[in-house]
Amino acid sequence: AALGLTAYAIWQHEPVVIIELRRLHDGLGTVWQCDGLYGHANEIVPMDVGKEVCRRLRQRGVVTISQSYAPDVPEDLVMKHMRVEQMLYLALASG
Repeated sequence: AALGLTAYAIWQHEPVVIIELRRLHDGLGTVWQCDGLYGHANEIVPMDVGKEVCRRLRQRGVVTISQSYAPDVPEDLVMKHMRVEQMLYLALASG
């Protein structure tokens, strides 16, 4: 990212996870947002690993922002129409 708005980190445990981070600024300070979790060859990151990565990122001040939806909306509609990535769905599912 030429403007320095995106960075990547590597979770160096098994399985290895590539973490996409986006730099946000609210006029007062900078915060990093976890924008995606990617496994080897873009494989889906296992749910338990994703939860642990997100937990560790939160401990370091990295936020995860997700879209919300009404609890009675079927899961398949959420995944299809909101284009919710696996990492963001993880945040919703773990509530």
